[in-house]
Amino acid sequence: MEIDLTFLNPIALFGLFAALIPILLHIFNLRKLKRIEFSTLTFLKELQKNKIRRIKIRQLILLILRTLLIFFIVLAFSRPTLKGTLPSQLAIQVKSTAIILIDDSPSMSARDEQGIFLRQAKSIANDILNFIKEGDEVFIIKLSETINENFQCLPCRNFTYAKNAIDNIQISSIRGTIDDGLNYCAKLLSTTQNYNKEIYIISDLTLSAFKTDLPEKNKNKKLVFPPATQLYLVQAGNAKIYNIGIESVEITSTILEVNKPFTINVKIANYGYSRTNNNLLKVYLGDECVAQKAIDVQNKQTKEIEFSLIPSYKGFIEGRVELEDDNLIYDNLKYFIVHIPDQVNVLLVGDEKDYKYIKLALRVSLADSGTTFNIKETSANRFSSLHLEKANVVIITDLGNLSTDQCMALKSYTQDGGGILVIPNAKSTLTEFNNKIKNILGYSLNASMEQFTAEQKSYTEFEKIDYKHPLFAGMLQENEQEKQREKTLESPQISTYLRFSITPNSRVVISLANGPFLMEEKVSRNGILFLSIPATLEWSDFPMRSIFAPIIYRSVTYLGQRYLIENAIIAGEPKIIKLNEKVSSKLLLKRPDGSIGVIAQEQYSQGKKLNLNETNLPGFYTVIDNNSILRKFAVNIDPAESNITSAEESFIMEHLEKQGLKKNSIHILKNPSELQRKITETRLGVELWKNFVLLALFIAILEMIIARENKKSTIESGLNIT
Repeated sequence: MEIDLTFLNPIALFGLFAALIPILLHIFNLRKLKRIEFSTLTFLKELQKNKIRRIKIRQLILLILRTLLIFFIVLAFSRPTLKGTLPSQLAIQVKSTAIILIDDSPSMSARDEQGIFLRQAKSIANDILNFIKEGDEVFIIKLSETINENFQCLPCRNFTYAKNAIDNIQISSIRGTIDDGLNYCAKLLSTTQNYNKEIYIISDLTLSAFKTDLPEKNKNKKLVFPPATQLYLVQAGNAKIYNIGIESVEITSTILEVNKPFTINVKIANYGYSRTNNNLLKVYLGDECVAQKAIDVQNKQTKEIEFSLIPSYKGFIEGRVELEDDNLIYDNLKYFIVHIPDQVNVLLVGDEKDYKYIKLALRVSLADSGTTFNIKETSANRFSSLHLEKANVVIITDLGNLSTDQCMALKSYTQDGGGILVIPNAKSTLTEFNNKIKNILGYSLNASMEQFTAEQKSYTEFEKIDYKHPLFAGMLQENEQEKQREKTLESPQISTYLRFSITPNSRVVISLANGPFLMEEKVSRNGILFLSIPATLEWSDFPMRSIFAPIIYRSVTYLGQRYLIENAIIAGEPKIIKLNEKVSSKLLLKRPDGSIGVIAQEQYSQGKKLNLNETNLPGFYTVIDNNSILRKFAVNIDPAESNITSAEESFIMEHLEKQGLKKNSIHILKNPSELQRKITETRLGVELWKNFVLLALFIAILEMIIARENKKSTIESGLNIT
């Protein structure tokens, strides 16, 4: 077997230059001639030639011994280490740094005939402690902790403390991956001085334990591990688990009203190895079960189920979807929030004569259960960013007269979730109108005017309607035939309109023969609706038509509620909430376990920004301001945890090599009983500093004895030789 010699303190090797000192002193002393006065040649004759020869030999031996003494002392300080077949009697065992990473993700709550996977993992971790010797350092880390960039772990040198740390590990709602753990280990091992560097990762080794969706820029990025690093991947649990879980819950409706249906889409995945039949899926609003279905899903397939739900009150409504328990219960529950606001704050910008019909439409409630509107008005020249603080929707009828700064404020407003309805003004020039649109969107819609003259005695009408747009959800009864559906929507007679260019961000809601009548441009979290005609009687009879009020009402409701509909975030992810309204200096966050904490507030251009990082538990979180609910959001477990498919060994090796680990340093153990043998094979390093200290001590004693004899012989010879 090849022997590898390494120095743990290589800087000390510069001390080898000190071994030249005895040699230089010896050479220097040879050149110094000392005169000895004598009266006759009798004294020289009495000297024995063989005695002088012995003195010179002793001097040479002393020179060698003194050089070796310095040499061995320097080597001892440099801490030489051998990895190979050197017998353990000749050296002490090398000190080790061991990092024990325990997978505490939700998938570790599964069980087989040997018990819960996490319990098996903790038993394996306690067995690993038996290989830790006194003087070694060991780190006990949970995978869920390694996703935190600020996490710091101190070594355990007390085995009782280490065992307690292992025994206290519980299932976490946060998904930590082996990639996260290796990234942290690479940083941690770069600071340790021990020669043996060992990483023990105890996991179920499923596909969900690895990051398979790395960003393109990180796919070729390798971690840097010290040369002697050994990685042991130990599998906890080794059974084919039956599991069906809820992947996602999505609210597909964007206009929510009391006593009117809205839809949610539930995606179910079967990651087990057999078909599931008659699994009961229930949906709750509050504490009431409002819908349920029995579902069948083929193995390794997903299925989408749509539910139509009817809310009975306004405000924040807590919803959840539950599935019957199986081997993995953590993915059988998903949370969602439905928010039906009491009112939508609407800001009208322009001249009153240009939006008077709009104001009338919004003040007439279409149903007792409908959303009401709190309307504020301002002219274009008085409009400022302060008006946007409380507005959920801005309706602009005088865009051409807005300044560049006012347009930039609107741009920031839309990026933060605000909705805008742009209605042209018959008196604005196209150049001004197009320039202001470009300021808000960042690109132009190149609006041009289409006009029918009086001599033509003609007009245009609706040609095509996108009934799948959320604006029409529940508004019209869809017939089987397209022509019949179009007859249900009365078209105004339009003599003049603006023709907008269609962009990749455009969605035409209602089209005319030669351009859109109502169009949506996707912007950040919300959108901007563009109407091609004024809400006056100058270009059309639109305000006089029965369809006018419903379109205005639902357009504003759509823009005002869209930013409120947010899907749940993943446990452990930060939640950022931007508040345009004025709030108190002390906001509280109520967590699913009932604990309450103060929220740090950060100022930004449009108001306050809340950075919520304590989202470790699944469930509902409530932001409270002076005992009133300001916001609510839901947190769910990462759906990737449902994928309990075992990772193939070839996939694991390829994946870890891409992370920067050498193939011969990766040890995958599907059977934990092989751990002791594998560690014994790889941990054969011996540190030789004590051997060199003993050699230096032996040489020092030998040098003292020879030096004493040499001095005695020199005196007897009558020479002063050192």
